[in-house]
Amino acid sequence: MMSFIKDAIMRRQREKALKAVAKVGIGAAIGGIAGILLAPQSGKETREDIAEKAKDTKEDIAEKTKETADHVKKTVKDSVDTLKDETERVKGKLEDKAEDVKDKTEDAKDKIEDIKDDSKSKKEDAEKIMKAAKDEKEELEKKNDNKKSDKSTINTKKY
Repeated sequence: MMSFIKDAIMRRQREKALKAVAKVGIGAAIGGIAGILLAPQSGKETREDIAEKAKDTKEDIAEKTKETADHVKKTVKDSVDTLKDETERVKGKLEDKAEDVKDKTEDAKDKIEDIKDDSKSKKEDAEKIMKAAKDEKEELEKKNDNKKSDKSTINTKKY
């Protein structure tokens, strides 16, 4: 995506630069031709003026082209730097969010482990209570059996 944005910015800057160069060139050419044609001079002087104006126009176009190219380079560099900064900012936010998710996952794992340990402890407690209840039941049944046995011994003694 950065490449697409970078290409679009460069394309727009190139178009602006070409328009600026074309305007300077056309303006210089029109001005030079008008000046030469309207000046009352001999053919030799006119040719020299044309050559001088052509040279000046060439220098003006070269200078404007360089200025425009420098401007385009600076604009593109600034745009790339902005995109890099924005990319780093977004990357930082994503890394922060990833760290948050990791921390929350660890917290959830810890809570699950605590619940698991608590459940295990409660299961062990319940098993102890069940065993104690079973033992007490067996003891009561023995006592009950002993009472029955004692009653039958008492009843047999009466007869």
